[in-house]
Amino acid sequence: MFKRIISIAAAAALSLTCLAAPSQAAWPERPVKLLLGSAAGSSIDMIGRIIAQKLTDKFGQPFVPQNVAGGGLGLFAMTLKNAPSDGYTIGFGLDNNFTNVAHDPNAKFRLADFKPLCTVFNGDTSYIVAPDKKWKNVKEALEASKQEPITFLFQTAMDRNCFQLLVSQVPGAQVKLMPQKSPSAIMSAIMGGHGDIGSSGGLHFEQARAGKVRTLSLMTSTPSPNYPDVELVKDLFDKVVCPDAYRLIIVRADFPAEAEQALSAALKEICSSDEFKAAVEKLHFIPRYNDAAASAEIFAREYADLEIFWKK
Repeated sequence: MFKRIISIAAAAALSLTCLAAPSQAAWPERPVKLLLGSAAGSSIDMIGRIIAQKLTDKFGQPFVPQNVAGGGLGLFAMTLKNAPSDGYTIGFGLDNNFTNVAHDPNAKFRLADFKPLCTVFNGDTSYIVAPDKKWKNVKEALEASKQEPITFLFQTAMDRNCFQLLVSQVPGAQVKLMPQKSPSAIMSAIMGGHGDIGSSGGLHFEQARAGKVRTLSLMTSTPSPNYPDVELVKDLFDKVVCPDAYRLIIVRADFPAEAEQALSAALKEICSSDEFKAAVEKLHFIPRYNDAAASAEIFAREYADLEIFWKK
């Protein structure tokens, strides 16, 4: 009898202990900020907002998109780096915002400060011009600039560096570099006659199909099904870096493990779905999901390739 009373008392005490101990809620317990490393109207902005909504639906907590553009896109990386390490700020942007800028001796971050969780898509990195330009490709445009200077419109440091590498291989080329705030600003300027050549991550497809702009040359490593007759820059010049400009989800290196595991699983489900792939393809980009391990390899390879600019 005494033993039975002791057992009942112990069970009661255990029950009270379980009731008193707070259960740890699954991540996320509150809204999550999704930094979008580009201005409104870009592919990052549009697809990022789709991802934010899908994550909101998945977790039942708001994933709030916030555009962070400017500062040669170094602002995006620094905003993510300076965010609290609590698992409630994630980023969606271009891989070379990190792999290129991290080489700059003036950069206030290192590649090791971040961890890519997955790549999402990439596209037709291109040089675009107004339809009335007679140049056959970007090399012909640079040759023509010896007689009449041209302007190049760019958004990121990567775009600027790639074009400067081409210019260096055409002695006597005269080019004025003009930074722009967003891909849509570049496209508007080209259509309005306010620039000669612009960089595009691929968002110009509809304008190209409508005859409002023309794809002059492709900076991709492989030909594009969207522009089968357009020449690759790597076939025109001896020295070219052709980063395929992955858009990726990225977090601080010290992002909490529990949050990373839950977020990575959700992103794989979302980005691998037929519905999501159709949304990316509708914008004429290429769905390219890679998990964290594969994304880290892409990161390291691109970082090594981009050393060519900084050694110069």
